[in-house]
Amino acid sequence: MTDLTPWERKALTLLERAALAERPCPTNDDVADWLRCSHAKAAGVVAALDTSGVIRIHRHANRRVIEIVATGRRTALTAKRLRLHDALHDSSPKRPLAVLHYHTGCSWCGCRVDVCSCRDGKAARGEMAA
Repeated sequence: MTDLTPWERKALTLLERAALAERPCPTNDDVADWLRCSHAKAAGVVAALDTSGVIRIHRHANRRVIEIVATGRRTALTAKRLRLHDALHDSSPKRPLAVLHYHTGCSWCGCRVDVCSCRDGKAARGEMAA
């Protein structure tokens, strides 16, 4: 592998994370946001990585799959219902399912429905006797 520029190393990090998490290939806009540069510069950096043999780009209709040559890992062709942001920030704390399901406050007292002890909170959780 040839010596990479700082731009290329940073872009390669993004692509490796997406491939490791089996996420879709980041778009040039995603790469530009990651590098904090223009769309054209990001496209040039990805093309330079391809030209230098660090990655291989496989094109499918209007999508692409990038293979990291050193590891053999590839980005996914389609999304698995999670955003690219999740692939980049795996260390972020995961929200409990109860919080995701009961995301609205109790209609009576305003607290989280999954911990509410008033009548409306229990009814929302299905704990009221019929």
